[in-house]
Amino acid sequence: MYDTLTVASSPPSALLLERGEVAVVVLRSPSAVRAVLAHCRLHPSVLVVCGGATTADAARDAGLAIAGVASSPSATAVAGEVARVLWQMSQT
Repeated sequence: MYDTLTVASSPPSALLLERGEVAVVVLRSPSAVRAVLAHCRLHPSVLVVCGGATTADAARDAGLAIAGVASSPSATAVAGEVARVLWQMSQT
């Protein structure tokens, strides 16, 4: 057994996410969803890509809009989903 804990102080990336200075945030676990939301409110322009269905469920339950969900949690699948989401965004 293990337990994941959210860091006490906000990481520098939290401010970037709040300002919309990044295009995509990748959430790889339900604990990552909790950690991000503990430190910031995502700017509406930041797209959320989840590393699988379990993480996507946690993100939706937390009120996040999901731009994409990787078909598996592998690095290749997550990277492919990020690329797809960014490509789709560039077409609008």
